[in-house]
Amino acid sequence: MKIGKHSKTKIKMKKIYPILTLLALYILTGCSEESISNLTGQYEMDRYNFTKVENQTTEKLSKGIKALHITLADESGNQLALTVASLEWTLQQGIYTLAQAATADKQYTATLQGNTGSATATIESGDLEVTRIDNTYFIVGLLETNGGKTIKCNYKGSITFEEGEDDPEPSGYTTSVYTSPVASYDEMGNPTLHPGVTKYTLIINDPKGIQAAQLDLINNSDTPIAELPGTYTIQGSAITPGLIDSGWAYPDWGMAGGSYYVDSKGTNQYLTGGTIIISVVQGIDGDLLYSYSGAGLQTITATGETGTGAINIRFSTITSSY
Repeated sequence: MKIGKHSKTKIKMKKIYPILTLLALYILTGCSEESISNLTGQYEMDRYNFTKVENQTTEKLSKGIKALHITLADESGNQLALTVASLEWTLQQGIYTLAQAATADKQYTATLQGNTGSATATIESGDLEVTRIDNTYFIVGLLETNGGKTIKCNYKGSITFEEGEDDPEPSGYTTSVYTSPVASYDEMGNPTLHPGVTKYTLIINDPKGIQAAQLDLINNSDTPIAELPGTYTIQGSAITPGLIDSGWAYPDWGMAGGSYYVDSKGTNQYLTGGTIIISVVQGIDGDLLYSYSGAGLQTITATGETGTGAINIRFSTITSSY
C-alpha cells in the first residue's frame, strides 16, 4: 500500500511535536537566573527607581560653569545625591561622565545613601544618560560604588532649577583712575588742604575710545580701587568720603568742568545733584568690572541749560590706575 504525500506530512509533524514540548520544558525549568549567572557571569545588582527630587539648587563655579545639585529619592527613602557641571543653569540632554570633581561641562559626581542610615557610598564608575521630553526628564545610569556594588538607577519626572546670573562680560567701556588732593577755597581763592581724604577722578571711555563720563569721587586716602564702589551723593565743594564733587558751568565766561556724562546727543551734562551708584562684579575671565548708574540726576550744560538725566554704564574695565 502506498502512502500519499499528505500522509507523510502528518507523520513528520507528529515527530516534531515531542521535540518542541521537550524544548519548552527545558526553557521553563532548566533556564533560571542562577544558570545564566553561571554561564555568563554575575548579573546581580541593586535597582533604584527614583520618583522624587528633594534638592535642586544651583551655584556658579567659574568661567561660565555652573554646578547643579540634585538629590533623587525613591519611595523607600534611598537617595542619590548628584552634582552636575553644566554650561547652562538647567540640566541639558546628553551623556554625563564621572569625575573626581565636576568642573567641566557634562561631568558629575554622586553618592548613594541607603534608607537604613548606613554609610554613604561613593559612585566610582559609570555614565549617566539624560533625556528631556517637554518638561519631563529621564535619567538612567548603570553605576558602580566604591564597595564594588553595581546599581541600576532611573528617574522620570520634572526638575526645576534655580537660575542664577551668568558671568558678565566686559562691555568695551574702560575706566582710568587718577588721584589728587582734596582742597576747599575761600573767597580770595586761597586753598585749604584736607588730609585723610583723596579725590579719585574716574575717566570713563566708550568702546570707541571717546570719553563718556568723568566722576570726581571723594573717599578716604589709600582706598584700593576695588573698595571704591558704593553710593555717592553729588555735592558742590565736596570734601568728605561718599560724595562726588559736582560739575559746574559759567556760560558767560565760556567755562565748564567737573563731574559730567555725555548724553545721547553728544552733549556734556555736568552733574549738579543726585546720587550715583558704583558697583563691581567679577567678569567671565576673572577681571573686576565696574558699573555706574543713576537716575533723576540734576544737570547743567556749558551753555547754561538745566535739566535732569541718567547715567547707566555697565561692565567697564579698569585700564590704568593711581
